Amino acid sequence: MRSGVIVIILLLVQNATAKELPSEIDLRAAYCIPIVQDLIIRVKQDLGASANKELNDLYDSIFVELSANLRRLQLYLLPRVPHLEILGLATAKKRGKEDIATFDAYEKTCSPKCNHLRSKHGSHIPHPFGSS
Repeated sequence: MRSGVIVIILLLVQNATAKELPSEIDLRAAYCIPIVQDLIIRVKQDLGASANKELNDLYDSIFVELSANLRRLQLYLLPRVPHLEILGLATAKKRGKEDIATFDAYEKTCSPKCNHLRSKHGSHIPHPFGSS
């Protein structure tokens, strides 16, 4: 009976060990993952949408590069998560999502103001990642 209690206490103590604080690299990876995921979604939406083969090839190469970057970020961070304090990672991820929303708000404000610059001189420059 006594050895059973000792084993239970040792298991509880082992699970109560402090987790490591995330490093600057861990936080940056957590911040970048939602941003890269959002960019992938935007590029996917534009893939094949243009009749311009060069533009589609450009979007395709961007998609491949972003997908590789996302995979690298995830392969780095996912094995570390069980050993890290989660609050810092969650905060960094949330900040990434907030920055995406801020970018979207700026884009909605700036795009109408800048459209005349894109079509100046009779040439239309396609807007990256969506809006025209």
